[in-house]
Amino acid sequence: MVVNIKAAKGKKDRIVPLSPTTLKHLRAYFKEYKPKVFFFKGQYSGEPYSTRSIQLILAAAKKRQRGISPAAYMPPLVLVCSLAFG
Repeated sequence: MVVNIKAAKGKKDRIVPLSPTTLKHLRAYFKEYKPKVFFFKGQYSGEPYSTRSIQLILAAAKKRQRGISPAAYMPPLVLVCSLAFG
């Protein structure tokens, strides 16, 4: 399964692989929240998540993980690159 992302960074379309587990979670999210414009809406209705919000979400997730070095910070760009080139 793949996801087609239209007009990503640099206004380029992307095709990203999607694992069956992630697909299951995304379907559950979609069923519960029924997004209209953006799959993950931002703080204000009709707006996407801001870059800063994503950074804070990832930082909070990292803090919840036990046994991971604080030096193991992974900026959002690393996640994008791992999908694009991995």
